[in-house]
Amino acid sequence: MGKNDLRKKMLNQLAEMPLAERQAQEEILYQKLKDQLTQQQVKKLGFYWGRAPEIDTAWMIKELNHLAIEIYLPRVEKQRQLSFRKFMGEDQLVSSKMGIMEPAKEIAEGSLADLDLLIVPGLAYQASGFRLGYGGGYYDRVLLAHPKLATLSLAFDFQLCQQEAWPVEDHDQAVDQLIVARKGEGLHEHHK
Repeated sequence: MGKNDLRKKMLNQLAEMPLAERQAQEEILYQKLKDQLTQQQVKKLGFYWGRAPEIDTAWMIKELNHLAIEIYLPRVEKQRQLSFRKFMGEDQLVSSKMGIMEPAKEIAEGSLADLDLLIVPGLAYQASGFRLGYGGGYYDRVLLAHPKLATLSLAFDFQLCQQEAWPVEDHDQAVDQLIVARKGEGLHEHHK
């Protein structure tokens, strides 16, 4: 299956997920994430504001912000680059051209080198940590430019694919860890 076909398949599965099941699995993801952040003593976290049908991260961000964790969200810049800016509240977010909520440009840019962990979005994942995103390469560029940055992704179990589900290309960057919402399964570590 090609990347575009797999993207469509995953987007459909995400969209068709029953609300009660989605909410229960998102709660599992949040609890596992919170435990991981505590274990790693994360103080500064890069995250993303998920949009339907992605995992709903908005409520997770608000909860983590109450736990005195500084959250940094991506903002799309020129030439398909991402900057990360401190989350100052939902009222300080604006909708991008792609309909993604991002920090207003007036909020000062943070340094990725100061982050303890970056949570990377994706549609599908291989066991090795390679992810299939939306196809813009935004996060691949971030990860390539910051190879020592600790990374993690959140996923529902159906987003895990066989190792060869899509061809990994030279520019593709793997995440270090996956947190998966599936009974009896916890955190899986991957090494870059």
